[in-house]
Amino acid sequence: MPYKLATYFGIGGLVLLGVVFWYQPFANVEDNLFLQENVPFSILEIPKKTTILVFGDVMLDRSVRKYIDEHGTAALFKYVQKDVDAADITLINLEGPITTYESVVSKENLQFTFATHTALDLSVVGVDIVSLANNHTNNFGLSGLKQTRGYLDNAKISYFGDPSNTESQLAYLLKKEKLTVSFVGYHQFENPEFTPIQNKIKEEKQKGNFVVLYPHWGIEYEKKAGAKERDLAQSAVIAGADMVIGAHPHVVQDMDAYEGKPIFYSLGNFIFDQWFTPDVQEGLALLLTFSDNTLVSIELKPFIRERYQPKWLEGDERGAWCNVYTKEVSFQKDSENTCMLSTKEV
Repeated sequence: MPYKLATYFGIGGLVLLGVVFWYQPFANVEDNLFLQENVPFSILEIPKKTTILVFGDVMLDRSVRKYIDEHGTAALFKYVQKDVDAADITLINLEGPITTYESVVSKENLQFTFATHTALDLSVVGVDIVSLANNHTNNFGLSGLKQTRGYLDNAKISYFGDPSNTESQLAYLLKKEKLTVSFVGYHQFENPEFTPIQNKIKEEKQKGNFVVLYPHWGIEYEKKAGAKERDLAQSAVIAGADMVIGAHPHVVQDMDAYEGKPIFYSLGNFIFDQWFTPDVQEGLALLLTFSDNTLVSIELKPFIRERYQPKWLEGDERGAWCNVYTKEVSFQKDSENTCMLSTKEV
């Protein structure tokens, strides 16, 4: 009996000693988090950062289609794939339909159609959202447009916009964590009435969403945006747009700000088979960083297209490009990285 009692007391003592040492670290944590600061634990929550990588025009017919037949769609993204993978969301302007029709494009006939495997290929490389608000997605009529949406649906790629600005197809709402972004498409060259676009922007803004207008507009190969596009951009901001990012001119156009909202009139070509001037081989991508539902920075990512493959500018060349492009920009710039813009105006 004494032996058993000693054993019990010995075991009990060890257990008690273990509890004391086990509790001590947690007692310190509690003191630090609650007793000393007297604040709730949720104060340590870090806002969720979300990134969206936005590109311009993508055309996958003509000689680009021949390149894809030989090398695959993924080869087009060789030099930018790492950044596409790193972004939470990637968006492009899909400059044509995906259909079962044969390619008939020529110098005289700019009627595009992309191979039926295009949507799945784009999904594999990391494209999440496409704009269909342009002058080529209806190249094979309603049948081609319907096929395009079907292939995109099957590949789980979201889309917005319509070549005829059909109101039911104007917008797509992206929801990710606390971020809600409404992308609104606009095609200037067919059914160009802007009032329905303004109404859609207002509607999406009233829901509390961050609203991006992604218009297909402007004059091809002009480096400066026209007065018409500037007026439309300002009208969009007045309606509630938080940002405007344009496509169609095939060259990078200037940027602007209206009431503190950034406006990029054209990002130029992303993937295309145009090489007749340096301007059409140059493009710009935007890396948008959000903290919860607030846009906190825009990184300019200029590139040059080596034949069919976009390749980022680097080092001094990249810095020089951004210095020129942002010369008249009113947004704050990172002193060590002139390609990084804060959304706060100077």
